[in-house]
Amino acid sequence: MTDSNKSKQMNRRTDVNLQSIETFHVICLITNEDQVVLHQENDVAKFRRIVNNFRLFNDRDACIDYITELATNKFFLILSAHIGEQIIPLIDQCSQIDSIYIYLASEMKSVLQTEFYRKISGNFVDIDSICEQLNFDARRCSNNLLSMSSIPFPSTRKHQINGKDVSFMYSQLIRDLFLDMDLSIPSIRDMIFHFSIKFEGNERGLALIDELDRDYCSMQSNIRAGTVSKGKSIWWYTRCGFVFEVINQALRRQLKELCLAQSITNMPLTVYRGQAMLNEEFEQHKSNINGLLTINNFLSTSTDYQVAKGFAFANKNRSGMQAVLFEIELDSNIPCQQCPYANIEHLSYYQTECEVLISMGSIYRICSIDKDNDDIWKIRLKLIDKQKDQELETMADNIWEKIRSYDDLFSLIKLSRLVGDFETAKRFIDQLLNEPYFWDEMQNLAFLDNEVGLICEEQGDFTTASVYYQIFMDMKQKRH
Repeated sequence: MTDSNKSKQMNRRTDVNLQSIETFHVICLITNEDQVVLHQENDVAKFRRIVNNFRLFNDRDACIDYITELATNKFFLILSAHIGEQIIPLIDQCSQIDSIYIYLASEMKSVLQTEFYRKISGNFVDIDSICEQLNFDARRCSNNLLSMSSIPFPSTRKHQINGKDVSFMYSQLIRDLFLDMDLSIPSIRDMIFHFSIKFEGNERGLALIDELDRDYCSMQSNIRAGTVSKGKSIWWYTRCGFVFEVINQALRRQLKELCLAQSITNMPLTVYRGQAMLNEEFEQHKSNINGLLTINNFLSTSTDYQVAKGFAFANKNRSGMQAVLFEIELDSNIPCQQCPYANIEHLSYYQTECEVLISMGSIYRICSIDKDNDDIWKIRLKLIDKQKDQELETMADNIWEKIRSYDDLFSLIKLSRLVGDFETAKRFIDQLLNEPYFWDEMQNLAFLDNEVGLICEEQGDFTTASVYYQIFMDMKQKRH
């Protein structure tokens, strides 16, 4: 990747998506023998502006233990040259570590041969230069956190529902259920309180949360008045993705409004997105040409091919991953209420890019997957019209029949149980127990008793089923 392209990517956004607060960690290992100095307050604050989770170690073994214990997280490791010579040969193959930064005293020269260690991002003599590279690397990793799934879908397929069908449609159905629900003020306050704890000690993060708290009231007023376009849902989403839980409803409404306003032509639009993909996930999609692919997140794309290709280039030669470039054809004839998308450049917090935002739960046909001359896989997708795809519509209708209920939370519990996500089902049950209206109707207790029994039965845990039922009866008696 050229310096000009890299600079272009850096300038697209100065902040990493804060959705990574649980996923990304910055680890700094500096021993007492090192000549470099880390100014605890100022330097740590600089790192936490990029990635909230930061840990400082001066013991090599404790550092390695911490990384290996958090096997599902991603680490950016800052090492002195002295300790780097000892530890990098041991950890270079560790899948949790994305990038390594060698922090040198100004008079030192690194003896590490960085070309032999693919995870070394470079040698740096000051914290600011580390932060610049860290910001780019963390944004690249954040861009790769895209949830998607695919299934084969030949025209001869029977309409019998199987586990893969339900899993594929899960994001579609749960999206529709969530978007139909009203987020209560207590729910929002609970979430904001949760983030306040996560960002404790991070002045920048706490300031963002306070600002969000103030803006949310005006955003809700705009939604109720039907003037959500005057709100800041897209602005907030592009500023920091961790607020998605708060603004998803407003964001989808604003996207739909923009989609209607911008659909003045029937010409198809082609957008691009570059990222990395795990080898096993890539092979699944590669063997599924003409099948269906669904993307479970709001999808940020660009009409600028070079911007997207720059992200793909940044992910080349990464162990266990493939650099991919999505080329997505969007048909403006597809109704906006089905899958809204819009050019948001003029509404984004960062207004220097040709960004097109596509709503979550979009479904595409996989047209082709080929490697280009730069050794990057190009995946061609075409947005499909779900209303015109009879097989897809039949699949969704059949699943809806299995989960439909008079209460959205009940439907979410049924859906989670149906896909075998029992922990999520139990979390929805706990939420339901805290809803005042739940205790007003005996049929609610009967429903919940049945669902808990089914969940525990499928898990082979009959004792817990009895405990749950006793808890429900005790709580019911206390309320009467």
